[in-house]
Amino acid sequence: MYFISCEDGFSISGTYADALSFKRRGHSISGLVYRALRMGAVSVAYESILELSTVNCEEIDLDDGTGYQFLPTESKDYPHLTSDDRTILDTVIRRFGKTTKNEIVETMHREDAYVKTPLNEIIHFKYAKTLSLS
Repeated sequence: MYFISCEDGFSISGTYADALSFKRRGHSISGLVYRALRMGAVSVAYESILELSTVNCEEIDLDDGTGYQFLPTESKDYPHLTSDDRTILDTVIRRFGKTTKNEIVETMHREDAYVKTPLNEIIHFKYAKTLSLS
């Protein structure tokens, strides 16, 4: 899983990158499944990811609870990412890299995938076709 930190330290999960990948190529980058939660889409496996010894993160206080900030790794080499994967990640970084947590949450809450999925339910990738990113 990959996380992109925005200006105020909030991390964008791979949700947008996976959805954009599905929109462009018919499959996600990570293979993760996402659930609609109050703050937005969150991987159903996030707790398992936090337990991985290779994942470096720290707890942060959010307005309405606790979140996790994923810290960069020392290695910047990601041999499993294809050039198409990197292009998609670059697109997401260009769009969200300088935005705040609240802007990201507001944007996520306007996406069909979030609007049309009941709270706590699995978000279907069929909504990727209407994703605000291209």
